Amino acid sequence: MENHNNVALSSSLGSEDQVLTDMIFKVNRNSRVFTLDTGRLHSETYKVMDATNIKYGVKLEVIFPKYENVENLYKTQGVNGHFESIDKR
Repeated sequence: MENHNNVALSSSLGSEDQVLTDMIFKVNRNSRVFTLDTGRLHSETYKVMDATNIKYGVKLEVIFPKYENVENLYKTQGVNGHFESIDKR
């Protein structure tokens, strides 16, 4: 049998990633599926994350940015500064 321990999926929890999540967990329930929580996700995204955890009996890995960097970004650009220019993204 092949070794699938090195498989990982970075998921935005969108439709396409949910298909990939289903495929990866069908091959190996211990595969790594992770997402980035910026603190600005829609409530629907958390509902999808919770439903995915329940369906597959897993806890998706959630990675959070360093809060100091997020605080500094807010102080210098405001809550929606990233919409003002490409440089601010």
